[in-house]
Amino acid sequence: MPLIDLGSRGTCLRRDALVAFGRRRVRTALSLGEAVSPWPNVLVDATRVAEPLTYLTAAWLAVGPDALVSGPSAAYLHGLTALPATPVHLVVPFEHRKRARECIVIHNASGLDDDRDERHGLPVLNLERVVVDLLCTAWPPKALAILDEALARLSESDRPAFRRRLRERLQERPDPRGTRIGTRLVDLATDVPSHRPRAG
Repeated sequence: MPLIDLGSRGTCLRRDALVAFGRRRVRTALSLGEAVSPWPNVLVDATRVAEPLTYLTAAWLAVGPDALVSGPSAAYLHGLTALPATPVHLVVPFEHRKRARECIVIHNASGLDDDRDERHGLPVLNLERVVVDLLCTAWPPKALAILDEALARLSESDRPAFRRRLRERLQERPDPRGTRIGTRLVDLATDVPSHRPRAG
């Protein structure tokens, strides 16, 4: 039986573990390798550290509750897998300055409250915002694969409206970089990822 139980997600804040189990048991669990601390204020069950959801949760805990999961990590939480979930991408408002940490990429952006969603108990950017951001920033073949996956998850009748909203978001995006190629990718998407050759 493990010395400390880090909960259903296999991760928690170090301070919460100290309150629940005491300093000695936490220190012993770390020394025996039952728990690891990828970032100073977080503990992770060593048997679950490779699980994407556990790792994403730990990274979010490490940065703090004002962060939202974004980019490829958010795509993973929305069920899109063309890009790896790690390193963990998190976004915070411009007024909240956070430093990047090992395996965590920090972004600053506006309009986060309007685009806030929740997946698997984590605050995340909504699907439209995630897809638009990746269309503008990811390697185009991978961005196109993400868009194909997103469209394939929708009913055929819902896809035109989704494409339209993506185009509108691209036109309104505060940062114009990548919006031209993003718009072209929206026009190229096939809706059926299995029919597109896998990008290397």
